[in-house]
Amino acid sequence: MYAIEYQTALRMLSNTIDLVFSPQHGRLPQMYVRSTEDLAALVRERRQALGLSQKQLASLVGVQRLWIIQFEGGKETVELRLVLKTLAALELHLFVEEAPDRGKDEIDLDELLAGEG
Repeated sequence: MYAIEYQTALRMLSNTIDLVFSPQHGRLPQMYVRSTEDLAALVRERRQALGLSQKQLASLVGVQRLWIIQFEGGKETVELRLVLKTLAALELHLFVEEAPDRGKDEIDLDELLAGEG
């Protein structure tokens, strides 16, 4: 059994695990979004997968193309209302869950990896 500091494990996992498959939330993978850059990448990939241009998405959301460009570029000061409209236009839903216990000093990697299988 290996025990390492919780923050060290989080850094390692955030660099290696991007998608979590969760049957209780449908067939599509969920993505842990930890930054505006993560959300921007998700939106850009979804827009492209749907075959939409930035101009078309902007029209659906009711914003200028420049807003889409800035958002997809990872702009940190985007308006939440517009982000939610953008997600809805891309047929995406925002799901929020409670973060792991921040007071925990150690994480058991064997236990964590056993849960993936």
